[in-house]
Amino acid sequence: MGTALERALQSAPDQGVTSLNLLEGLWTFKGETLGGLTNPLTFTKGQNAPRNPCWWTLIIQNRKFNAPRGMNVRCT
Repeated sequence: MGTALERALQSAPDQGVTSLNLLEGLWTFKGETLGGLTNPLTFTKGQNAPRNPCWWTLIIQNRKFNAPRGMNVRCT
């Protein structure tokens, strides 16, 4: 969540953070994954955020986490 706020507020004016600054920043997200930290995020002004079920395959192998398909996200 913090990374999303940071990214959304990158272009906010120096006069301070407002809810409008935050929303305007979020509305620029079009398939944003925040460097692979989340499923693709898209926000559109005047619409609810779409639900986009996504997952990563992760297994425990030899007492270590392993991503057999890499960090490639799969979404429905």
